[in-house]
Amino acid sequence: MDLRQLECFRAVAQTGNITAAARELHVSQPALSMTVSRLEEDLGVRLFDRVNGKILLNSMGKDLLTNVERIFLEVGEIRSKAESLDSTKLREVRFGVNTPGYSLSLLSAYLDQFPPLNFIQEYLDDEALKEKLTKGDLDFAITKGKLASSALHWIPVVEDEVVLLACEKHPLAQRGQVYSQELLNEKFVLNNNDVTENGDFTKLFRHFERKPEICYSGQESAVVMEMAAKGIGLGLVPRLLIHDDPRGKMNVGLRPVRIIDVDMSYTLGLAPLRGHYLSRNAYQFYEFTLMHFQNLAKTLLRS
Repeated sequence: MDLRQLECFRAVAQTGNITAAARELHVSQPALSMTVSRLEEDLGVRLFDRVNGKILLNSMGKDLLTNVERIFLEVGEIRSKAESLDSTKLREVRFGVNTPGYSLSLLSAYLDQFPPLNFIQEYLDDEALKEKLTKGDLDFAITKGKLASSALHWIPVVEDEVVLLACEKHPLAQRGQVYSQELLNEKFVLNNNDVTENGDFTKLFRHFERKPEICYSGQESAVVMEMAAKGIGLGLVPRLLIHDDPRGKMNVGLRPVRIIDVDMSYTLGLAPLRGHYLSRNAYQFYEFTLMHFQNLAKTLLRS
């Protein structure tokens, strides 16, 4: 049993409706139902009665809700005391990413609405992210692809795909789509994680013995876009980053090109540690991040 399970139970108890509770918690209905069922299994009792499609608290559930409300009241008091002890520490927000490029517009949008915090971002592979999250060294992570761990609560927020970026003068720029085999004689400018075992470049050319030439590999998507715009090579960039450009400069002189014969789709998600306490500032930034990417997902659907 952890605070997340109790939070889910309380939301369902207060709304009396799985759909409304899932919307309030920003989780899917199946995930919420599973969390509540797991809590009932852990306690060995049923907490709700299902009657004519409605979810009603039974006597055991009502007793638990009283205790849960007291628990969250005490947790709130502990948080208030902790925040008064170390205000500098609690202005610090630590988050991790496993792929570059997503933080620029996120932080820009946040700072347009809220006072600045002490942001610490760590760029790590999946295993290092899981280790730091489990130890409590990070508040949450933004991950391209699912971060699989029973200790983490991974929330999918954007369904996206990786596309080619071509200089507008490149012959491919006018086509809109291309087959992977046509790219074998091209040059590429890439992020470092594109060439890992599960990277996008590796996936794209996995079935070819000969690979295209890589003329740049680094950690900044903005650099990849700039070099692609100068015609140095083709880039591989999530479609989301093309739409998510707060300065409107990174896409100048570039054209996206879809890859027809290789599945380049992926899911972007957030991964907090189950039951992990977040300071008020960290929780606010986490909630803002969730809404930021959910809004971008709607933009992608309309494009």
